[in-house]
Parts: sequence; structure tokens; C-alpha cells
Amino acid sequence: MGSIEKLKDVIESGLVSDIFRMERAYYLYKEIGNNADRLNAWEYGNYGDFFGTVQQSLAIEASLAVSRVFDPPSLRFPTRCLRKALDILESDIDCLPEIVETYNTKLTLSSLA
Repeated sequence: MGSIEKLKDVIESGLVSDIFRMERAYYLYKEIGNNADRLNAWEYGNYGDFFGTVQQSLAIEASLAVSRVFDPPSLRFPTRCLRKALDILESDIDCLPEIVETYNTKLTLSSLA
């Protein structure tokens, strides 16, 4: 696997995936908390215990997703973490394509004139 493919795998399958998992878990957790009165009410079925268990699972999922982003790289168990992405960028800098953004460069230069 080349440098670009390794970096793409770490970013797409690791970092982005974990960030989306954390956000999803957090927002579901938050919405359950915002609706706790209704979920606990007898007239709506008293689902408080069920959704409390779901909230605990969501809190664990969010914590694990955040910790995976900041995991240290491991040779035994390859991780798709932020440090791994930075290591790929540092070690394979000559193999990666140059970033060229002529449009943004032109905008910046025109604003300076």
C-alpha cells in the first residue's frame, strides 16, 4: 500500500469515522437528556430505564471514539489515529503530491494589493 493509500485509509476509515461516531453518540445522548421528562412520564410509557441504558452506551461509544482519535500508534495493533496520520505525512513527505491551490493563492494576493 502506497503512502497516499495509507494516509487516505487512516483519515477516512479512522479519523473521520470516529469523529462521526462521537458526534452521533453525543447528539443522541443530548436529545435523550433533553426529553427525559417525557421519556420518564407514565402517560408516554415510562421508558426512562430503557433510554437511561441507551444513554450509558452512547456515553461509552463517544468516549471510545474520541480516545481512538488520540491513541498512540502501535506496531502490534495498527491504529488509525491522528498521530499515525502525522507520522505518514512526516516520513513519506517526498512521496506525497504537492498541494496546489492557485485559486486561494490568487484571492490572497489580490486582497493584499
